[in-house]
Amino acid sequence: MLEDKAMIIIAVSKYAGAYDNLPGAITSARRLREWAEQSDEDCKYKVLYLADDIFEKIDVQLVREKVSQFVSNNFIDRLVVYFAGHGIIRSAGDQYWLLTDAAHDQREGINVEAFRRGLLKCNIG
Repeated sequence: MLEDKAMIIIAVSKYAGAYDNLPGAITSARRLREWAEQSDEDCKYKVLYLADDIFEKIDVQLVREKVSQFVSNNFIDRLVVYFAGHGIIRSAGDQYWLLTDAAHDQREGINVEAFRRGLLKCNIG
């Protein structure tokens, strides 16, 4: 059975404003990336790594652009999405991943359910 596995890793360790920095977010994201890329051929994942040890800041525009390119340019049978950073859960269907400037701009959060629905439009999930 052909399975093209992919992983999207989003890690925010540096926050502007009221949220504390989370240096462990980068540590866990790097470890997961290393595992996913160095596994044997049967378990290897294509990885999109969006983290603030590579990018100056993680914002909605960057995530939209890079995720869109990634899912458009790869055949994906199985997708794992990993987020390390601050988040807010208001209810089961109202969850947000907070990005670098979330304390200053309410639009700098990713609605998890909307993200999932966006992937469905690409026949993922």
